[in-house]
Amino acid sequence: MIDRTCASVGISLARRAGRAVAVLLASGLMAGGLALPAAAQDQPAEGIEALAIDVQGWTGGAFGREDTREFSHCAVSREFDDDITMIVSMNSELATNIAFGNPNWTLEPQEEGAARLSVDGTVVRQRGGLAPNANVFVVPLGPDDEMIEAMRRGNTLSVDIPPASFQIPLTGTAASLRELRDCVETASRLIGENPELVEPAQPREVPAMSMEALANILEAAGIPDLQFLAPERVPDNDMQLRFVWRSGPMIGGLHQSPRRSGVEVSAFARTYMDIMQSFCPGRFEPEIGPVELLGESYGFATATLVCGESEDEVNFLAFFIALDDFNYSVFFHQVPLPLADDAIAATEAVQTVVLSLARPATDEAPAD
Repeated sequence: MIDRTCASVGISLARRAGRAVAVLLASGLMAGGLALPAAAQDQPAEGIEALAIDVQGWTGGAFGREDTREFSHCAVSREFDDDITMIVSMNSELATNIAFGNPNWTLEPQEEGAARLSVDGTVVRQRGGLAPNANVFVVPLGPDDEMIEAMRRGNTLSVDIPPASFQIPLTGTAASLRELRDCVETASRLIGENPELVEPAQPREVPAMSMEALANILEAAGIPDLQFLAPERVPDNDMQLRFVWRSGPMIGGLHQSPRRSGVEVSAFARTYMDIMQSFCPGRFEPEIGPVELLGESYGFATATLVCGESEDEVNFLAFFIALDDFNYSVFFHQVPLPLADDAIAATEAVQTVVLSLARPATDEAPAD
């Protein structure tokens, strides 16, 4: 959460660049089975740019088979201490593999061995695993909703595999594993409708809102005594805020991230609430309203959150979540719980301004 000095936002998690997906794919691994011939190795389905996943330190996306252009799987990965990388991949049948990599391991390629995975000592899986190369060991789970949900909600994954025994903190899995499943469901539908989507697309620059444009919106919304936090002081954490501002006792923030294919405001809203949960170690009471559509490509929703950082400090947040041609945008205002009506009024005023700007664009869209 944003503290009253407007200088930091909750806990900040260090981000480390991941090599895991590259390691996994280089081994010829697919979520539905342990190994594939070299000619059938998977390639990133870069044509579906919006399916890229980057949430709470986990990165990944959708992958298609180069030989058939069929959707293969979605995967997310994250690096941890001691050079260990964890990769979770899932195919269209929701069969899941968990792979662990370490450049210091010296496994025999195709070596098999027993694996034991335990989430907080309560949900345990014992499986046979395989080393596709010297540095990676893969544990196939198959369709296993119970284990996935345990990893989403748990604290620690204890791993016993031939190369090592270790523990992995399940930080960020609530959001990343939800996005993984959303990726599978969306990619299965989109690539099924249009196989050409697995063709690499040219990268495009996605415009983001400037401080000047944001200030115009906030001023038009009548936010009084507006003060922006200097961009270099905006905390770097999982809320991924672009701008932060203050208005009296009220703190506001803007998050933006590239849109997905289709109008999926509800899925994005759930994912962002999962991110917010990590900032609410005590009381966490989110409420997401229904999605409303403007035309065929735009949508928005509202949400509220009661967030208890401790028994003595409970905040209220009001959110406005909007989808335009390029981005999901999250506007929110945070106040102490007794001032909840102020946050709601400020966020509703921002919503009114943004929608007044969006409706002319939808009105001018050409008819089919």
